[in-house]
Amino acid sequence: MSFFKNRENLLVLCIVALVLFLSLRNQNRVEEPAVALAALPEEDIQESTAEIYVHITGRVKEPGVFRLPSGARLQDAVEAAGGLYPDADTAQINLSLKLQDEDKFHIPAMGETVSDPGTASGLITDGLIDINHATQSELEELPGIGPALAGRIIEYRESTPFAKIEDIQNVRGIGDKLFEGMKEQITVR
Repeated sequence: MSFFKNRENLLVLCIVALVLFLSLRNQNRVEEPAVALAALPEEDIQESTAEIYVHITGRVKEPGVFRLPSGARLQDAVEAAGGLYPDADTAQINLSLKLQDEDKFHIPAMGETVSDPGTASGLITDGLIDINHATQSELEELPGIGPALAGRIIEYRESTPFAKIEDIQNVRGIGDKLFEGMKEQITVR
């Protein structure tokens, strides 16, 4: 009978060892919490992966057309063009300007007279003045806009950028009549 007892003891010992092994193995396992993934709308996916093409000329080292990610800034385009020459007039350009597909920018040299200020600054597109980025003097070119009103437009857009051209009517002093006279000459980027 002692043969059976040793076998039984050995079997019990193996079972205990197996249980201990399995319990210790499961103790070290970390359960990953379940994460619910929200589906992104298709237009958000396309927007984030879209690319734009921008044409840069003037005082950049490698002028040309560049493919950039959507949401790029003028600074990104200048870097893609090899950077600025030392004589580039950065006072006439807004390097933080957010780019759009088919934009064209001319980077002027210091002392260069730009026949169309919009080509240097990117503020005039297709002959339209971008009211979110135009300078005081560019705004004053609009019918009925003088220095005081141009200043109020700039002050307003610094706190609340214009989402559409009609928003310019929220600026004190710009009513329906004044808006009607300028709406064909302005845009919002």
